[in-house]
Amino acid sequence: MILIDIFKRKRKLEPLFKKCWQRIGDEIIYPEIVEEEPVQKLVYYGLLSYATIYESALVVGMEPSTGHYLARMQIGKYKLGDDVTEVVESTFSGLETDDAAAYADFFLGQVNLIVNIISEGEGEITSLLKELADGYRPAEWS
Repeated sequence: MILIDIFKRKRKLEPLFKKCWQRIGDEIIYPEIVEEEPVQKLVYYGLLSYATIYESALVVGMEPSTGHYLARMQIGKYKLGDDVTEVVESTFSGLETDDAAAYADFFLGQVNLIVNIISEGEGEITSLLKELADGYRPAEWS
């Protein structure tokens, strides 16, 4: 099913994701903590990338499972490192606690608004990017 979904909607997804990612990249606001801890910057970048491809996939009509698949593939292309990739992927899957689910919902919800603003034309996304940066939870390793 995932491959059929990708095949049917890939031509819509690629330009939307490129447009969104370029705009987000131009206006990105990083959380303050990433200035002190570069690995946290990679995590934040990965979270933003994952959420952007996932939400772009949903906007073009793909199934959530396809969105997650494409997001995992996109994160793999960035070669962020095994630990960072694991943190990013686990943020949006598994969701062992209500708190983890709420954080994933917050992140995806904000990025959904950003993707919709960009897909509908030009609109202000800076305040949403600021909210994402302010809401970032630093990754923890055990």
